[in-house]
Amino acid sequence: GKSREGIQGIRVTDTNAPTVLVKNFNLQLDNTGNATLLANDIENGSFDNCTAVSGLSYELSKSAFTCADEVIQTVTLTVTDASGNADSEDALVTILAPEIPITVMINSTVIPNENNNVAIFDGAAASLGLPSSTILSATGIPGSYTDLTYEWCSINAADGSIQLISNTNSSITVTASGDSTREYKLVVTSGSGCVAEKTIAVVSVEASCGKDGKDKVQ
Repeated sequence: GKSREGIQGIRVTDTNAPTVLVKNFNLQLDNTGNATLLANDIENGSFDNCTAVSGLSYELSKSAFTCADEVIQTVTLTVTDASGNADSEDALVTILAPEIPITVMINSTVIPNENNNVAIFDGAAASLGLPSSTILSATGIPGSYTDLTYEWCSINAADGSIQLISNTNSSITVTASGDSTREYKLVVTSGSGCVAEKTIAVVSVEASCGKDGKDKVQ
């Protein structure tokens, strides 16, 4: 019989997706309220039947996090081999607050009394030298936090009603008006969504002359 020799090509096609292994991870926000998650943070030994580990590509569903994000995040890791086969797994990422959190204090040009209330007087005689207004201003915010926004509101102690005062200024002026007690609340939010709050009570005292012609405050 006759025989013939030849070369036959065999093409091997990889259709198997990588095996994706993940682990949960605690992500620490920096002192600006931001953090970046890396694939290596949650990747836990993924492998493929044909492509070497060094040839695999990794993609996260989300990598940038701030104070505005929920504490527990589900992040998907997608691993792709050299043939384009891909598979995914989810990991839980816990967002940890900055080690130096955002904080704020309220400074008053009128020094608070022993009860930590600021007292101002409406209509008091000039000879008494009593303050008729005070300037409240934000202070004590760590310098690492930027792009700050400010929101002030006042809460009436008598009926609990709330009034928005300003959402742009770091300070406000409060002027005495009759007899009233109001709590002034300041909310500071950084560009990364970190939030700090502080309150201070301001007592307005009606100090003008009464019907009997005598000052109510001596």
